[in-house]
Amino acid sequence: MTSPERYSPRNPSLIDALAAAKRTADQLMRNNPLTNAVVGNGLIRFLGNYLTPGGTRVNFLWIGEFFPLDTTLNKPQKGFVLFRDDVTQGNMSIAIYDHDPNGAFGAGLRQTIHMFSGDGKRLFTESRAWGQQWPHENIAMGATGTVTQWPASPTPSDADWHTVNEGRMNVVGNSLDYRFFACTLAGAAGEVRLSIDAQGGQPQMILNFAALGVTSSAFYSGLWDVSAHRGETVTLRTEAKVTNGVAMGQTAIAVVAFRCYSP
Repeated sequence: MTSPERYSPRNPSLIDALAAAKRTADQLMRNNPLTNAVVGNGLIRFLGNYLTPGGTRVNFLWIGEFFPLDTTLNKPQKGFVLFRDDVTQGNMSIAIYDHDPNGAFGAGLRQTIHMFSGDGKRLFTESRAWGQQWPHENIAMGATGTVTQWPASPTPSDADWHTVNEGRMNVVGNSLDYRFFACTLAGAAGEVRLSIDAQGGQPQMILNFAALGVTSSAFYSGLWDVSAHRGETVTLRTEAKVTNGVAMGQTAIAVVAFRCYSP
């Protein structure tokens, strides 16, 4: 039997239009995951099976418009938040949104990734400057120089740079947070620096520090911009040399901590 509203030689009626609308609605419902969702004000909230502490069903997925406002377009930003539909009663799991469009690193929308464990503690936070804000990548540095009390440049000394500590660094963020001591021994004056060797023949990165006088010490700390290598694994080294020609003098380094992250 053919459908009269499609094949009868007559003008379509209101009944035909309603029938066509019903067919369209039926098709959408068969293919639409929103049959268990709440839609309103530009936001879709999928209802879960578990109840919140307040007794309502968990909204385990939010997709659509969010505040705070996108200050560039002057309208709500669009993103999503995934909550846990389980015994945690709706703790946040994953989200992509900008929590502060006028915050650090300039105005304008910068949506970032946030991940949380089942007890609500953070697992991962992306920086508005891009890169991994937390957790910090802690870098293990092994001593490769001549070991006395501190790893140091070799003796007899020369004017060349020598590796004192070395480690592999996953550049997950834009900055290297460095903290280390350095000193000169046995009448030496010297210099220390940090270097990064990347893969693929890219130029070496160098960070020089103020020279050390004879039998002196210093503490160095700060942030070094390593964003040129973000997303790579590189070799990080502390390097030292003796600058006044004292044959048995040494320049020594004691690492406190190296961490990579984006502020």
